[in-house]
Amino acid sequence: MQTINLNGRWQVLERPLEDAGKAGLGKALDCADEWLAARVPGEIHLDLVRAGKMAQPLVGINAQKSRWPEARSWWYRRTFTVADRFLALEQQQLIFEGIDLFGHVFLNGDLIGECRNAFIPAVFDLRGLLQTGRNELVVRVTGGGELVPGDIPRKGPEPVESLYDNRQWNEGVRHLRKPQFTYGWDWVDALPNIGIWRPVRLEG
Repeated sequence: MQTINLNGRWQVLERPLEDAGKAGLGKALDCADEWLAARVPGEIHLDLVRAGKMAQPLVGINAQKSRWPEARSWWYRRTFTVADRFLALEQQQLIFEGIDLFGHVFLNGDLIGECRNAFIPAVFDLRGLLQTGRNELVVRVTGGGELVPGDIPRKGPEPVESLYDNRQWNEGVRHLRKPQFTYGWDWVDALPNIGIWRPVRLEG
C-alpha cells in the first residue's frame, strides 16, 4: 500500500452560500487573489483568526459575533502530485477522515462526490480520475444549515427571522450529523464548526 498525506497547508476562500457545483467552482477559481492560508486538519474560525479576519471567538462575547461563517460557503484547495507507479495500483482512494459538515469534492475540475456526515470518513474511488504529475483538489464546505428541512418546528418565545442567527432551532439541529454541542449549552454560546476537521490522504 502507498499513502500520500494531504494534511498541512491548504488555501480557503469565502463565497456566497448559493455558489455550488461546477459553476461555483469556476467562480471560486477566478478569485485568484482572495484565497487565505488554511490548515488541514482544521476549522474555518481558526483560519480566519490566523488571517486577522475574525477576533478570537472564545474571548468575551466574541462567539456571538462569530456565527456569520454559517451563512457562507468555504472553498478549500490544494495541489498534489502522483507518480505513474501510484496510478498503476489496483485501488486509488481519496479518504477524508472527517468533513464538518456538507462537503462537495472536486478533483481536477470535476465533482467526484459529496458528504453530509461529520462523524464518519468520506471515501472516493479515484481510479481513472488521477493524472500523472500535478492534480488539484477543491472541497466546498458549509455548516450544513441549509440541509435542515424547512418545515421543522422552531421552539422558543421569539420569532425566527434567520436560520443562522436564531439560538432556538434545536429541533432542526437534530437533523444534522454533526456535534450538536457546538450549537450551544447552558454554559457556552453556540459556535458550530465548519471545515475539514480530520486528516486527509490518498491510498493506493
